[in-house]
Amino acid sequence: MDEPVLIRFATKPADAYSPQPDQNGKRPSLGSDADAWMLHSEVRTTRTYGGPLSVSDVVGTLRRCCWLRTWQRRLPISLWIRKYSWKDLKGDFIAGVTVGLTVIPQALAYSAIAELPLEYGLYSAFMGCFMYTLFGTSKDVTLGPTAIISLLTAESFPKNAGLSKPQYAIFLCFFTGVFQCLMAIFNLGFLINFVSAPVISGFTSASAFIIMYGQLKSILGVSFGKSTDGVLEQTAGYLNTIWNINGWDVLMGVSCMAILLVLKGLRLPRRHGQKSKSPLYTYARETLRLISVARYGIVVIVAAGIGYFLEEYFPILHSVTLTKDVEAGLPNFTVPEFSFNNQTFREVFVDMTPGIAVVSLVGAMESIAIAKAFAHQFQYNIDPTQEFLALGMANFLSSFVSSYPVTGSFTKSALNAQSGVRTPMGCVFTGAFVLGSLSLLSSSFRYVPKAALGAVIICAVSVMFEFKIFRDLWLLNKKELIPLIMTIAVGVIFGVDFGLLAGIIGALLLLLYPLARPAIDVEHLTKTYTPAPITYTDITSGRQILEVTVTPHGALYFPSGEYIKEFFEEDIFPQNGLEKMRVTDADGADAISPVLLPEGLVCSVDEVIVFNGIHLINSDYTTLRALRAIVMKCRKACKTLKFINTPMKILRIVLPKEVREQVKWPDKEEGQAIVVNFSQSLPEKLASVSLNVEDGESRRGSSEDNRREGEESMVVASSTAQLEVTSKSLP
Repeated sequence: MDEPVLIRFATKPADAYSPQPDQNGKRPSLGSDADAWMLHSEVRTTRTYGGPLSVSDVVGTLRRCCWLRTWQRRLPISLWIRKYSWKDLKGDFIAGVTVGLTVIPQALAYSAIAELPLEYGLYSAFMGCFMYTLFGTSKDVTLGPTAIISLLTAESFPKNAGLSKPQYAIFLCFFTGVFQCLMAIFNLGFLINFVSAPVISGFTSASAFIIMYGQLKSILGVSFGKSTDGVLEQTAGYLNTIWNINGWDVLMGVSCMAILLVLKGLRLPRRHGQKSKSPLYTYARETLRLISVARYGIVVIVAAGIGYFLEEYFPILHSVTLTKDVEAGLPNFTVPEFSFNNQTFREVFVDMTPGIAVVSLVGAMESIAIAKAFAHQFQYNIDPTQEFLALGMANFLSSFVSSYPVTGSFTKSALNAQSGVRTPMGCVFTGAFVLGSLSLLSSSFRYVPKAALGAVIICAVSVMFEFKIFRDLWLLNKKELIPLIMTIAVGVIFGVDFGLLAGIIGALLLLLYPLARPAIDVEHLTKTYTPAPITYTDITSGRQILEVTVTPHGALYFPSGEYIKEFFEEDIFPQNGLEKMRVTDADGADAISPVLLPEGLVCSVDEVIVFNGIHLINSDYTTLRALRAIVMKCRKACKTLKFINTPMKILRIVLPKEVREQVKWPDKEEGQAIVVNFSQSLPEKLASVSLNVEDGESRRGSSEDNRREGEESMVVASSTAQLEVTSKSLP
């Protein structure tokens, strides 16, 4: 047998946990020398977590709402701002500005995915940062527009949106925030747990593919359809516009992608020794790292300079396609419009309701998953409910500055962590950097080539593909490939929102199928009893018991009710062809014909069905009614049915009324078995009902064989002319 392995994580030295050395200088180890350690005391406590919602849970939640600590947790900045230091300020400032260099070009690019003017991407990139500083619990998460949320925003627009898409996007942002705040208030964050990891991976991969495939038209310089079109529509558009490809745009897009790939890997390796301590080497390494981090901003600035030069000095060339029509300046802080495009508030809300639900859940799922990942990496705790509230407040207030929905971004959050952020205050510097760029540089964004933005988008979303999960699922659980492939296929063909819905349905079906078709163990046991000595002259000198034990793996729920009944009818009642062995006795009743064993002994045969109800305590009422129907079918089929490990309160529901009335229920439930023996030759409905409960002390004094033999004799000794219900203690 393998030796046990003890792993101890501690901040103290190992000697601090060891006993003092003996005269020979040896320290006895715990578990190896029993005399070296003596148990002084032992305290054991048990507490149940989870389970159904109870009145005490509700009362406890309401009571905690009155605590000052609870309200402080709803405003986390009040907990960490008191410990804020100059060192924290320095780290947050560097990280915030570094992330800001990436936020601006990505925000411009993602607004194109959302089919909105470029300035709306920047409008969405600062208010969420400010709100997350106040309400967020993760130091690394950075809120802003993302590729997936931008795609879902575009898919949320009604067909008649037209020029009112910005108003629809702001409306969507407002009610997304309201919905997320309500989910935080009512602690509905657990709903996200019903979206499995394969579905999330498939949804992300499908979204990345559609975004990349749709941005090829920016690289090629052609224009058709919408960014949310499926692969088939986009493919048809590419084929129809293949002769309109702009070579200047292709050159610009390919060059930008090549530069981005080169800058991504631009870094000096770390060296050990004296060279690593050289100030020049350290300066060069940090400079290259900053260039790699700000690669999107560098490419956009250089491309905008080229666009300005070609547009102002060589307009007759009609070279690269520019974005143009970018509104300069800061947005106004105003209440969102709730009726527009010749529609009332009710009509707009009905059109946007599916989009509000999908964007709210996907945004929260994405942001909380990122927060959990970084909390696990850097060993700190987050509050998922508070993350819901932070995201809801960010979207709610962002709608007042003309923003479309935002969520946590993995690339920006990873960059934030790598840049040495120390508190959520880093988001403040990121938002301030975006505001400064909006007020000073927004007029220059009209010269940014569309091909450059397309290259930024393609390189940014290329990391969203997750191929490793296919190998992992193939090795671990192949059936989970079904929702993964379903999400990708439906998402690519019909849209990512339909793909997400299809994946969730597929995953839930896999989750619910075991509830409708639970695993059940069936054990067959054949026992033959003979008198001593064996007399072969008596054809009934032997007795054979065919025992079938049915044990469900877990609790039975109402979807499995019909399956349990079919299982007994098709697999348990006609076991081993015993139905073919039945004959009719002199009274006209069914009986099982004797069996001739190979030794020449003739045995009478008795059937016993044993149902192990150890898990029935958690079953629902519908399932118990199905078991009652099985008991009645046993009566019709003349079967002996024995319940073991079944609580008495369950048996009061499962057993028919005429049986329950004849049972003298014992005071204690532990160790009881109920045996019901039916026969079709009943002279009356109930001939007799007996109760036999053994004393606990005498039961412990008897041997194992005697107990089993006594129990089995009780089962088979019942007369075929009566119904017998026996309650007997089990060992």
